Amino acid sequence: MNDAAVLKPPARRLLQISLGDAARSGRAESGLAAAMRARGGEIEMRLVGQGRKLSIIRDVLTQAPRFDDYDAILTTEYTLAYAAGLRSWLSRSRTPVIVIGLNLSRSAIATGLPPVDRMIDAPFRRLALTVMHSRHEMALFRDKHALDPARMAFALWGFDLPRIKSRRFEGAPPYVCLIGRNNRDFRTFCRAVEKAGVHGVIIAPSYAAFDFEIPESVTVYRDLPMSDCLDCIRNALASIILVEDALRGAGHITAVAAMLLGVPQIYSDVPTLHDYFVNGATGWAVALRDADAAAAAINSIRTDRDEARRRAAVAKAYAERWLSHEAVSARQAELVTGVVEGRPFEPVDPEWRAAHEALARQTPAGLTSAE
Repeated sequence: MNDAAVLKPPARRLLQISLGDAARSGRAESGLAAAMRARGGEIEMRLVGQGRKLSIIRDVLTQAPRFDDYDAILTTEYTLAYAAGLRSWLSRSRTPVIVIGLNLSRSAIATGLPPVDRMIDAPFRRLALTVMHSRHEMALFRDKHALDPARMAFALWGFDLPRIKSRRFEGAPPYVCLIGRNNRDFRTFCRAVEKAGVHGVIIAPSYAAFDFEIPESVTVYRDLPMSDCLDCIRNALASIILVEDALRGAGHITAVAAMLLGVPQIYSDVPTLHDYFVNGATGWAVALRDADAAAAAINSIRTDRDEARRRAAVAKAYAERWLSHEAVSARQAELVTGVVEGRPFEPVDPEWRAAHEALARQTPAGLTSAE
């Protein structure tokens, strides 16, 4: 038999279940799909309609293809992760179920009654691997749903900036901005802006409620498209991420966008952001609900432009190395391939850990949250 007659091994088949228009199901074309294709894997996308938890779970149980026809099942959302684990458990499938980017954007699936919650947690314990976008979230989900630490891993969230067509904020008077859909502390932002004597811009969803009087120095926009949001960030004195608590999503999309745009950032000093920022090196950390500290950071950026540019440049270099579409897709594909092939995987990328720790060592000694 000559070399030309030797057949290549068949590609591994992976099924990704995501939320969206079911009519658009088909061959996946994501960064992860491309990275897996380079490793001999092909991802088929199956979309289920967005809705309430019970309808999502029902659709996964009744409409998703047979799990054992695939080498791995991938999901990307909390309720989908539960539904896929439940389906795997009920069907006794041997195919590993992997969750990429598990976070708690919705309310938890729990009752508060320990005996009942132990039963509810069974589908989560069925997962072969859960990948979180911060090390702190690994601990949160381990404790919330009794997940096995040996089946958990950390992978940064990232993306490549799209072309920004918007010019909505070009030429606007100096301002700082806060952008986000969930877990944003609009009240502290408004108080900080007033104390700093600067104009503020908020971009929020239509459902965001403001139970306080918005000062005249703050302009609120609702449901602006992505291009407008990016234009707002790139023209701002600073992008600010203030969150209400450390238990939910913490603005990773906004953080990465501002890094790549080279814009200084002020952020809540919460563990979910510690893998993305280093206080004093790539941004300004402030305590939760501390308007005085946020105002002081704003004024620091306004008065010391050289330092603001320095930190923004360090953050941009960090993002270009670790938070690009290519970098995060490669890390995800490495973890998925390890599970499919039954190989051990590194829960935290040792190369990234060494680089992050080196960055932290460059931070001036004795730096406080409010600086």
